[in-house]
Amino acid sequence: MDQNQTHIIGTKIDLKEPSEVRGLISRWLTAGKQFHHIVTLNPEICLYAERHESYRRRILNKAELTVRDGFGLVIGAKILGTDVPARITGRQLASIILTQAQKTSSRIYFLGGDEGVADKAAKLLKHRHPQLSIVGAESGPLPDQFSTNTPNLVKRINDSEATILFVAFGAPKQEEWIAANRDKLKNVIITVGIGGLFNYLAGNVSNPSPLFRKLGLEWLFRLFTQKKRFKRVFNAVIVFPYRSLVWALRIQFRYRFNVIGAVKNQAKEYILVSPTWSPSIKWQFPQGGVDAGESAQAAILREMSEELGTEKLS
Repeated sequence: MDQNQTHIIGTKIDLKEPSEVRGLISRWLTAGKQFHHIVTLNPEICLYAERHESYRRRILNKAELTVRDGFGLVIGAKILGTDVPARITGRQLASIILTQAQKTSSRIYFLGGDEGVADKAAKLLKHRHPQLSIVGAESGPLPDQFSTNTPNLVKRINDSEATILFVAFGAPKQEEWIAANRDKLKNVIITVGIGGLFNYLAGNVSNPSPLFRKLGLEWLFRLFTQKKRFKRVFNAVIVFPYRSLVWALRIQFRYRFNVIGAVKNQAKEYILVSPTWSPSIKWQFPQGGVDAGESAQAAILREMSEELGTEKLS
């Protein structure tokens, strides 16, 4: 694992300070056309990812940057024995990206949220910051018609020549849509799943006071002001710490027979590999554990196929 990363109940978190994130965003926007997916991770997403391995390994853990949006992640990390830097909320991340967008004259596209919210947020931002270039704002597919296969939507984004894309479908839909379309978005350099941020930018939802944010009590503020969020708040402040504690206890014990494998070509040379799900790992031996009723040989072939992204192994 990269020394600048940690994992919380299986999901990757990058341990970057806000200044490091700012520098990274600036370099990405000035360096060229390479696509970068940013995940704003919170306890709810972690809990969903724990139950959905493909979402965790193929989408979240492959994202180029994962920031800590949620005070519960700091608590979860401490339970698991890791200290993480101060969190970077979705609003802070958006501010960093928008500031760098102004400096680099980047083109921005707002996608998602309730009907008309993205457009309202875009208009208010452009009024406050006339130098911002917001070239598109729309709600995208209706919730009951959601699909990751949206060729007309992708065409509109491509035609706008947007280089920054904010996606607010809510997790896990926004991350799934980004992963499914990343190779189709021709000009986008940075895309970030931003949840309910457009509602805040549009002024439809009140922001917690600085005191609530400093104490990490946004969840309490939202519970008072948005009663329908009770289940989400319960998951974040009760279920997530409990699952972190379960993981902290579980990793103390060997619960599966471990296996490790190496790849050898026809010339009988050993090949060091970089797994598809982590751009930061330069090489490793595929490794994992044997499931119930599985042979060691079958287990290592399964682990290799998952990590290398191919089943053409023998």
